[in-house]
Amino acid sequence: MAAPTALNVIVDETEYSRYESERAVVGVTVNLTPVTGLSGEQIRLELIKARRARDAIVATQTVTIPSNNAEFVSGSFDLRAIEDADRINLIRHGDYFVRATSVTTATVTANSPDFRVSILS
Repeated sequence: MAAPTALNVIVDETEYSRYESERAVVGVTVNLTPVTGLSGEQIRLELIKARRARDAIVATQTVTIPSNNAEFVSGSFDLRAIEDADRINLIRHGDYFVRATSVTTATVTANSPDFRVSILS
């Protein structure tokens, strides 16, 4: 299985809110290079707090590239559903970003621009 050599990550908004249904889901698109031969390759998406060391991972998901000619792969994070074992929501007011990493080649990684999560947008 081939692995991507470069990734580019974008999100669909610049501000989100877990209290507003139309802004509660972070849509993520990862553009792939190359666009051929990647069928079945997996990309790990991590929602990370963008403060201090920028290493506080809040949520993770893995998406699979569906075809050999895929230019991108997408995923999403529903901010209302990110909870700990005691059902306490882990999303707080502040800045976040999404990191995409190739599962096969961990050195192939990219970050989205920072975005804000507010109580109300």
